[in-house]
Amino acid sequence: GEYGGGEYSDDEYSDDSYSDEYNPSRPYRSDIGRRLGYTPEYVAGGVYRQPTSIAVLDQERALIATKLTGQLFWLDLSTWQMTEALRSPGSNWNDLSQLDHGLIAATDSKRGQVALFRRTGDQLQTVRRLDAPGFPNKLVWDKAANTLLASARWSRRVYRWQIEAPETSNLSQNLNVRALAAADLPLCAGEIITLPKKN
Repeated sequence: GEYGGGEYSDDEYSDDSYSDEYNPSRPYRSDIGRRLGYTPEYVAGGVYRQPTSIAVLDQERALIATKLTGQLFWLDLSTWQMTEALRSPGSNWNDLSQLDHGLIAATDSKRGQVALFRRTGDQLQTVRRLDAPGFPNKLVWDKAANTLLASARWSRRVYRWQIEAPETSNLSQNLNVRALAAADLPLCAGEIITLPKKN
């Protein structure tokens, strides 16, 4: 895409341009990074999972997103045990948001998309991918308006979709997603929240 008169690339501006391979002769960006080289977080192949977001879904379970391995994990809130919910090679998950009707949204900064998942028991099924170029970063769900908002860093935009998800087993076909006008910003978009209306 072209923004502000110059070409941009999600890869070019990502935080992943450095190598995570452990090298004692090269200092890490932080002491935490160095110590992670000796923990299970440093997975086979010399890549960190780098957890980025957690969404508490109910009193029993949360979902954890990882940026560098494309994995999503269930976290049992009673035993604190983690199990893999989904693996998507080539995805960098940045943020999570729980919507209505068992839907969960996640920003994929590597592919420039927002993924919609349906939670059914222990399964996590991809039902839709929405284009959000320019390093989609953070999500917020406006329940009153049935609207999902995603901030994108390098395109300096806030993308919006109105989502209606009927209670049906065939959610992928009956899911109604309507793209709304995006908002262009004068700055790189980061965290996004909704504020209550004034009385």
